[in-house]
Amino acid sequence: MRLKRFFAAGFLVAGLLLSPAALYGQAWTPPAGQGTVWVSTQMLHADAHLLGSGITPDIDVRATTFTLGLDYGLTDRLAFGLSLPYVSTRFDGGVPHAGSVVDSGADHRTPTDLRLDLRYKALDSIVAFTPMASVLMPTNDYDTLGHSAPGRGLREYAAGFDVGYNAVPISPSLFLSGGYRFTYVERIDDEITVDRSNAEVHADYLLTERLALRASGIWQNTDGGLDLPLAPSQRREHGQHHDQLARANFWHGSVGAGYGLTPSLDLFVSWSTSLEGVNSHRFRSWSGGVSWRFDRSRLRRIRQPAASPITP
Repeated sequence: MRLKRFFAAGFLVAGLLLSPAALYGQAWTPPAGQGTVWVSTQMLHADAHLLGSGITPDIDVRATTFTLGLDYGLTDRLAFGLSLPYVSTRFDGGVPHAGSVVDSGADHRTPTDLRLDLRYKALDSIVAFTPMASVLMPTNDYDTLGHSAPGRGLREYAAGFDVGYNAVPISPSLFLSGGYRFTYVERIDDEITVDRSNAEVHADYLLTERLALRASGIWQNTDGGLDLPLAPSQRREHGQHHDQLARANFWHGSVGAGYGLTPSLDLFVSWSTSLEGVNSHRFRSWSGGVSWRFDRSRLRRIRQPAASPITP
């Protein structure tokens, strides 16, 4: 039971820190009335474009993201999650995008996209199977043109599933998991779609009662979109939205660790990098975070005043 709680709460957060594609579903859900509040930070450095013609090392972009999130068990099988990032970006070198406000060399800070998700654990045995649905909504009209744009500023609706397996025949400390998402992305051009498929795989190993290690792979394939750099005719028509309309495909990899300080408080660190891609950026990033697990019924008992030992 302790292992399931650890993976339901702890590695939900680790999945966020380890996943550049923002695939943060989890096959294991927290029990009813239990949840996790977490905060993370990510420091990312992008130094090149990944194009169909090869790697073009022509940029220097830094981004720092602080994210606050919650995962909560509505029932023993149904879980609700939300997260909101606050992003600071800076363009440090290269040729800025014409007309870009954020590629100025100064720091630009803004909250970006609120994510809400529901997960239902349909199968709970040695294999867990959990369908999910999520929505991502920009919280403001932030700038989306530029190498250092903090996001794409588009609404997204996703559906998919997560699968988890405790690989007892190999080792009771080994957990294998993965997931798939199809995401419908808000249209800004009637003839160009950028809906996408994402998949992820994870291998988690409990080295000790408190220390867990993780290795992950993340894949993305965009259905439609534009190839970069744009042709002159496309540049005139789509130049202001080319990042939002890019056919971004990639493989990312990451490794990380989680450490349980107390039965309810965990720390997480990870390192991520791009492995290959097209119409995207080459990057490296470090992430870290802390999460706190809570039980609503226990909190309610703590708030309730004790009965007086004196009787009339």
